[in-house]
Amino acid sequence: MVLIKKSSNKGFSFEYVDRTEVRTDIPINEFVRMQHDNNGRVFDDSQYYLPLLNRDNDEANKRALKRVYYQLHQKDYILDEYRLRHRDENSYLQDVKVILELIKIFHLAAKQKVYEPIINPLNFIYNENTEKVSVFYRKNSFLEEESFIWLDDVKKLLGFFLVSDKTMRVEEFDKVETKDILQSLEGASLKAYEKILSFNSIDNMAKEFLDQQDYDRLNSFQSIVQERPSRKNSPVLGVTSKKEPVDPRSKEIKKPNSAQPVQPKPKETEKAINKTTPANKKIKGLGIAIAGVIAVGAFFGGRMSVPTADPTKEAKATTLAENENFYNGLLSASLQNYEDATKYFDQFREGAEAKKLDGKERTAIYFSYLLNRDYEKALETDPEGAEGVITFMQSKGEQDKIADLNSDEDAIKFEKAVLAQKWDEVINLKDKVKDKNDRQNAVVEALIRTDKLDEALSYVKSKNRKDLKDKMKEIEEDEIKKSDEKDKKKKIKEMNKKIDDSLK
Repeated sequence: MVLIKKSSNKGFSFEYVDRTEVRTDIPINEFVRMQHDNNGRVFDDSQYYLPLLNRDNDEANKRALKRVYYQLHQKDYILDEYRLRHRDENSYLQDVKVILELIKIFHLAAKQKVYEPIINPLNFIYNENTEKVSVFYRKNSFLEEESFIWLDDVKKLLGFFLVSDKTMRVEEFDKVETKDILQSLEGASLKAYEKILSFNSIDNMAKEFLDQQDYDRLNSFQSIVQERPSRKNSPVLGVTSKKEPVDPRSKEIKKPNSAQPVQPKPKETEKAINKTTPANKKIKGLGIAIAGVIAVGAFFGGRMSVPTADPTKEAKATTLAENENFYNGLLSASLQNYEDATKYFDQFREGAEAKKLDGKERTAIYFSYLLNRDYEKALETDPEGAEGVITFMQSKGEQDKIADLNSDEDAIKFEKAVLAQKWDEVINLKDKVKDKNDRQNAVVEALIRTDKLDEALSYVKSKNRKDLKDKMKEIEEDEIKKSDEKDKKKKIKEMNKKIDDSLK
């Protein structure tokens, strides 16, 4: 019996057959047009696209369609299959890698550097060996504009992937809505998706989630197409100019210059040789480990802004690589062994070199402590990461433990004041902390509990949140019920009317 999964979205349908092949059917004239417009090269593989195979359709009702397909190799996983895999303690790291790879592809599409990929969980393939995501089918054209509709579809795909159980089926992907995804997520995955929803462009998303080097590399990515003069007798009506893929095989090979070659200077030669030495490999491995720890920490609850690396170049990198505690700590953290990592970092922080840390190295240690739930050590390492500690603790259901933290950071003091119901302190700190929905709720409660109704009304009006008005009514009702008012129902009714009239 042949096992087939089917999924459609925006007029494109895909089939995943027996876990070995993904395919779609397109009109024969569209297939011919793609070959003609692109000299067949659109079917080649590239850094982000898979090579497309084709065959005639043997189904009686699809004779006018050409079947385009890709046969999966070892360690290839359709995106939908990979999200439903057996999960262990390392799964969330792989989830982050997949999300980041998808963001790269969509960023390139938005910048019109690659053809527009069709957004569907059956159209993206993740390879565990290369840890790369590739696109199966793409349009024969660029994305016309980064519309909100397109961006919402991108966010839907990212959220759909984060739902790691069968409550959400790929066969119903076209019907999935944001609210469905939000209801299916919890904890750190929910926080990550809420962060994804907050962006108004792929570029902003890429800036926030990607390493600066990856972001710069994407922006310097050579487009798969180049301008060419308009062509007569084009099969596409209304086309005045076309773009065609750049074929690296067709580039002209320049003849060597007859001039004498310039000999490299001794220092340059020595530097080139040193690039392959074990010490340099160790430094490179250190950089990879740092990037991995930061990616996981930032995506699943830590602070999203990572300080720019201090460009003190090789001297600093070599010193850190030679520090066994720092190096072993980073390697342990990159393998998600945060308990061992923090033991190494405890020893490293006792030395003089720890005081010189800044940028990504400090952030990597901060995330290692954070992911091991050593919250005070995370704050000691990087006090500016207080917001990340709070977000992470909330995602783990440990917000009550914020009261036990020893920190003078305003964000921590605010959360402790909320937990202790010290309403005057909440009001005093409200303008010193990041403005978030849960904090707005706390400020409204603080103003009402301290009998500052007019200030509460002005505050709610400035935030333009209907649910905040409802929250205000709820708190006022609670206050009236606790009071000595004789006719409490009448008082509640009057208060609700006042709130409604003030917040029209």
